[in-house]
Amino acid sequence: MRVAPNQTQIEINLFGGGNAYGEAILIHLGYDHWIVVDSLKNPRTRSSVILEYFEEIGKDPSSIKLIVASHWHDDHIKGISDIYKSSNCRLSISQALPKEYIAKLVSLDEFKQSENSGLNEFGNVIRSSIEKRSPLIRAIQDRPLLELNTDDCVIKVTALSPSDRAIEVFEQELAEILNDAYDLNLACKRISPNHSSIVLLVQIENTKILLGADLEIHADQNMGWNQVCKSSSISADNSVEVFKIPHHGSENGHYGPVWEKFISKDHIAILTPYGRGKKKLPSMKDKERILITSPESFITSHGSESSKPKKRDRKVNKILKELSYKVRERKFTFGHIQLRRPVNSNIGSEWEVLLHGNAKRLQDFNV
Repeated sequence: MRVAPNQTQIEINLFGGGNAYGEAILIHLGYDHWIVVDSLKNPRTRSSVILEYFEEIGKDPSSIKLIVASHWHDDHIKGISDIYKSSNCRLSISQALPKEYIAKLVSLDEFKQSENSGLNEFGNVIRSSIEKRSPLIRAIQDRPLLELNTDDCVIKVTALSPSDRAIEVFEQELAEILNDAYDLNLACKRISPNHSSIVLLVQIENTKILLGADLEIHADQNMGWNQVCKSSSISADNSVEVFKIPHHGSENGHYGPVWEKFISKDHIAILTPYGRGKKKLPSMKDKERILITSPESFITSHGSESSKPKKRDRKVNKILKELSYKVRERKFTFGHIQLRRPVNSNIGSEWEVLLHGNAKRLQDFNV
């Protein structure tokens, strides 16, 4: 049974879905102030794992102060509209939206059908925003998204991306929408690259947390991690103590200057794996690279699982075959990494690390 943090305790929660798919972050900033970054659904209950966690620990979602959709890939946004509806806070999205989403926003896809859950979540968010009369916060580099002052600490959440150049690229794509509107295959169209992903710096008094989303290195020096390192909102003093590693530990999200400038020597790194498609993340090479820079690393899954389905009765198999049905076993296990320490801890103070479900040390991850 998981229990709620104390009022004067920081709590960082990273949830990862079963079969290495899905990611959600929930942070207790202290004094019953929470922020949510991305979302993940439990396929058994069809509910957000964050809302389920709130119910388990006896907390009301109305205490959420900010929700951020770091980007609109399906493994990061399932259920985010449900959290938004259940809370009284504002929601922040990237200023650089893929053109499919802008098309939906202006109803150019009104007569098209799509099974893309990202588009469905986006539509639900827009409707909720209108119903609440609460405009979405557009994230852009160096924009504060949340500032709170309590009796004991100052809390600030700042977007470190997307950059001005990423916004410029977005505006170029926007110009193509009217030309492409009646050719968009919304169910098959690939979402734009991760250069529009929102990286967040969370500061709670002396504690700094860097959430890397899925941002990648980009050939353009004014985009991606290249540009984050030029941000005026984060000091190059190696003071970040918790780093959510970007893009599931992939090499294209690893930018050396980030560790050299921002990350504390004694930091903790956390990440989720990605198990869909041919290229699963992190790879063995990724794992080894991460452990060199971050010996204290934790991941939400124990790695590869057998995809072999459970045995079924022969008669059942015969009937399924005659009906031309193909049945895949749908597993759901989850991993939950939980870090805690007092709000007013000094830099370098130890974190309490709690691992739930399939969460493991990265060194025990089976690629």
